[in-house]
Amino acid sequence: MKKRIQIGLLTDYTSDFGRAIYRGCLAYSRTQSDVQIHRMTPIAKDDDRIRWSRIPDLLIGQFHTQQQIERLQKKGRSLVNISGRIREPGIPTIRIDDWAVGRLAAEYFLGRGFRHFAFKGFDTLAFSQNRWRGYEETLTQQDLYPVESIHELKGDIYSLEALSYLPTPCAVFCATDYIGARVIQTCIAREIDVPESLSVLGVDNDEFLSEGLQIPLSSIDVGAPKIGYEAAKWIHQHPEPVRAPPTFEQKPVGVVERRSSDLMAVEDALVGEVLRRIRSRHRDPVKVPDLLKGLPIQRRMLERRFKQETGRSVHQELRRLRMESAKDLLANSDFTVEEIAESTAIGESRQLSAMFKKELGMTPTAWRNQFEFR
Repeated sequence: MKKRIQIGLLTDYTSDFGRAIYRGCLAYSRTQSDVQIHRMTPIAKDDDRIRWSRIPDLLIGQFHTQQQIERLQKKGRSLVNISGRIREPGIPTIRIDDWAVGRLAAEYFLGRGFRHFAFKGFDTLAFSQNRWRGYEETLTQQDLYPVESIHELKGDIYSLEALSYLPTPCAVFCATDYIGARVIQTCIAREIDVPESLSVLGVDNDEFLSEGLQIPLSSIDVGAPKIGYEAAKWIHQHPEPVRAPPTFEQKPVGVVERRSSDLMAVEDALVGEVLRRIRSRHRDPVKVPDLLKGLPIQRRMLERRFKQETGRSVHQELRRLRMESAKDLLANSDFTVEEIAESTAIGESRQLSAMFKKELGMTPTAWRNQFEFR
């Protein structure tokens, strides 16, 4: 009979992210008869109070400091990091692609017509800084979009006075759902309308936190179960420390929309109406004339105004949302590529494959494999 391999998991089980990591680790353990995931409480700071014989030799953790890592290594533990707090932890790391998270936030708000943008995060944590970089760089490098201002709200996360002075409507990207919740609570207290004045987006899709707010928080799903699965797989297959520790980064899955970002931020009322029609009907087999039908303006003039407001043509926006729907279904459903192509009104699987290869440089199946852990 095989000896059972204990893998300890140090994470915040009070958060949806931590519990999703745990589910991912469990999913891997179920594929291996000799692996058992040990849910751990925080390790005491005083070595004399710890029974090290009860601490597994293999540990996965959201490590917060280099000292924490070095302490466990001195006790002979083999480690895998799943946190983005430390820029160079010096151990194998499987974490969120934080730059891509920032890029996704920027693209999401750009797609809703915003011209003013803000970011609130942690000044000293690597993951927050990387999310800010992805957000800012995406906004500043897109010449087509009419970006007028970008604000980084520095200082303590409780210092949110600057919210009252942001130009409106403004898209506020928060490094975590916790910060997003603080922003929404502050807006309510100061009678700042959400999402009409400030549209708020967080990260982690913590449903307990996001749904429990007076104004539910939109959030980026980072695919935490996949991170847990890959971390357990790595440490099971590489139980000894490696000379050149690798870093693997998980792409975000997509935006989970709730009321806090339910706004089309365009000044042109007709363009706003077209955007609303596209968002509500993009998975139907409609074409551009169907979306513009009944509006009191010539098609050519409306399409020109749409391009001026959003940086895209009506056709490009319709295609973009269909592509986003396809990505979401590939990551979060068991539908076949053929079924997804049909249900998103893209057409046939070969058309979907062509879109993915042109825009992402990969096939739909390759995109799906980034999120698959079963």
